[in-house]
Amino acid sequence: GEKRDELTRLANSLNIGDRVIFVGFRDDVNEVLKIADLFVFPSKREGLGLAAIEALAAGLPVIAARNRGSLEYYKKDVVDLFAASDVDELCEHIVVWQRKLNNQAKKKYISEEAKEQARRFDYKESMNKMKKIYIEVQYE
Repeated sequence: GEKRDELTRLANSLNIGDRVIFVGFRDDVNEVLKIADLFVFPSKREGLGLAAIEALAAGLPVIAARNRGSLEYYKKDVVDLFAASDVDELCEHIVVWQRKLNNQAKKKYISEEAKEQARRFDYKESMNKMKKIYIEVQYE
């Protein structure tokens, strides 16, 4: 977007410009998620954080900033939370996940658990929950 040049300069000043790719708008996010090992979601504020749920649905473990939204989809062994302002804590989580994901059996288990966690937010599941709420409210 409009900050691309500024962010490119920042990446270069931090000597990471050769490792950062600004991809811009993408309409193939599912394909990108398929080649990732881990999803990092450092947003300080999120209502729910649909991007992280999409990552879970793709079978990825998630490291997310602790906020109202991430608490909704948190699940031990699949989602790790960190204080949004604590870069060191985020780095520690990445290192731990890197080790976990080197074990193929553990990686497969984590992927299946992530997909299962995402199913809680499936459209049909959400509609059923809303229907129950409306029925309860109607008869109160």
